Amino acid sequence: MTSDVSNENYQRNPPCTLPGTPYNPSPGNANTITYVPVTLTWACANATSYDVYFGTSTTPPKVGTVTSASYSPGLLNPGRYYWKIVAKNNCGQTSGPTWYFDVLYVSLSNGNAYGSFPGTTGSQRYFIISNVTAGSLLTVELYGGTGDADLYVRKSSWPSTSSYDWRSYNTGNTEKIEIPNAAGGTYYVMVRSYSSYTGVYIRATWGTQAIIDDNFESYATGNLTSVPWGQVVTSGTSNIQIGSWGNPGKSATFYDPTPEGYATLSKAWTSFKKGTLEFDFRIANTSSFYGVRFYPAFTAPAIYIGDEGDGFGIYAQKGDGSRQKMMSISPNTYYSVKLDIDLTAATPYYRVYVNGSYKGQISSITNTEGIQFLAFSDRICTWLDLDNIKLVNTGTFIAATDQELDSSGIDTESLLKDL
Repeated sequence: MTSDVSNENYQRNPPCTLPGTPYNPSPGNANTITYVPVTLTWACANATSYDVYFGTSTTPPKVGTVTSASYSPGLLNPGRYYWKIVAKNNCGQTSGPTWYFDVLYVSLSNGNAYGSFPGTTGSQRYFIISNVTAGSLLTVELYGGTGDADLYVRKSSWPSTSSYDWRSYNTGNTEKIEIPNAAGGTYYVMVRSYSSYTGVYIRATWGTQAIIDDNFESYATGNLTSVPWGQVVTSGTSNIQIGSWGNPGKSATFYDPTPEGYATLSKAWTSFKKGTLEFDFRIANTSSFYGVRFYPAFTAPAIYIGDEGDGFGIYAQKGDGSRQKMMSISPNTYYSVKLDIDLTAATPYYRVYVNGSYKGQISSITNTEGIQFLAFSDRICTWLDLDNIKLVNTGTFIAATDQELDSSGIDTESLLKDL
């Protein structure tokens, strides 16, 4: 058998080029990520496919092969993640370096709001609540901003949309989870964006069960004559009505049309030294006047709503009885007020927050003996809507043996007329 190959032409293949080394990672190496999901991207020359290695080990396992320079690892819990890319073509492969990034969580401290923050649709942010006192009432809430964020809480580990212990998913950003008799230790929180949101705050509060926790939703509409946690006292033509003007739902509306009358909600105790007071309000006009104060009168923490000489607004009472303006306000607009009180500190104080923003700190006294929400006997209040009262003790609370006002030394009428 013979062959004539003298006329065959041979042509060599061009030189083979390996892929370049993968570079320009996103997230950048050693970066922190504030919310997930995250998409991994990189750059590389002369590659036709990529093996992706990803995980929590410093030598991450292979998780897939892609033909474009991006990979979505799915939902990630907080922690450190390592990844590398091996670029391939028909000539061979080139391994990139091992990169890492951290998915961040935020620790929430008792009673202090964190924010404001945004989120894109489908994204998650993570928070952790540590050192919760066993048997306490744990409250986790979202508020503020625009859009639609939902709230998930889990005791044992990070929650997801399919694995959680508690969930609040109303339309909008107002979400609240209350866990009575909470187990001690750590709770894990996820904020998920049902749709894009911005300007949201989150707050966790824990301590003994609330001394007062009333949103007035369970009351019948009409004249308010009693509350389960304290006393209702009115005089003259002044009164308190339950109506559908709350934030949201129902509220207690104070009417004080003449200086001769007054209207109050009061609760007495023996000692309260540390905790938080929250309430929502809106007031009719700039000629109206209203107060929320602890006892003893004129020296305890107190908030006054009206014009105390520096324009219409929210005023806080100082230890000497004078009043400091916290901020200006507009009529017919709801405001959320929080007082953070610590009378056990070396210098006793209370801090004022409005709509989640810190407004100032006032030094005050060493104890309190009661609280009163009141329209005054020498001032007119066209109307004021009061809603979502919550008084939480995080220190030592000693209840009065007799909740009648006179047994605790609180003479309502004389105190009001002293103003």
